[in-house]
Amino acid sequence: MADRERLPQEEWYATLVTSYTATGALITDPVGRVLLVKPSYRPYWAFPGGMLEHAEAPHAGCAREVREELGLDVVIGALLVAGWAPPLGGRPRPIMYLLFDGGVVADGTQVRLQRDELDDYAFVSAGKGC
Repeated sequence: MADRERLPQEEWYATLVTSYTATGALITDPVGRVLLVKPSYRPYWAFPGGMLEHAEAPHAGCAREVREELGLDVVIGALLVAGWAPPLGGRPRPIMYLLFDGGVVADGTQVRLQRDELDDYAFVSAGKGC
């Protein structure tokens, strides 16, 4: 008999593996440069995005994070990449990372950095990096 058949539903769910989920958006400008951000709490550049809140849908969480971090209202499109990393350092659970298509922003679109989390942003040519 499967565990699910023996345990009440709440107890069975409590036995399942849990992980954290983070999202990112691949946003480009009209010439194809990629928008990257420099978090104040990391030594490297990344796609804009962040951690999902409890029971938040991934597309909605990605849009929220981009709006909070950069002041941009973008339409979050298709899932482009899904990644996974094991627990590391102070993070006790694995993390899933979902990268979505964030579309193209028009030239001159104003970016408003969330200064308590981000030090900078840049549009970079593919392969150039920051």
